Amino acid sequence: MTIRKRLIFTLGVALRALIVVGRFGLWRLSQAQQRFALVQTNIIILSTKELNDAKDNVSNLRRLAYSYLFSRPRPPREVEQLLASWRSMESKRPDSLFMTRANPAVAVEAGRAGQEDL
Repeated sequence: MTIRKRLIFTLGVALRALIVVGRFGLWRLSQAQQRFALVQTNIIILSTKELNDAKDNVSNLRRLAYSYLFSRPRPPREVEQLLASWRSMESKRPDSLFMTRANPAVAVEAGRAGQEDL
């Protein structure tokens, strides 16, 4: 066997191996995308934006409570505006912060336990 035939044979084997590995990688990627879509549709996962909104709502509520208890009295119109903005943010996804499809009762209890900390 000449050097030329050996080189062609080696490159052919390498090309076939590359094609096999590429097809296997695409197949695994397809499976991963299917699993990801399944998780997104069947399990409630809060997005980072929703978590930040919830954190901001809690901060606003604490600020309102502090403002109400320890500072000068606010005009009723300003308090109503703050409460209305908080309620509008809250109504975007009601009961979804602690709700899971697996066991809603446990989620409700967790929500109540979280409210006691306020």
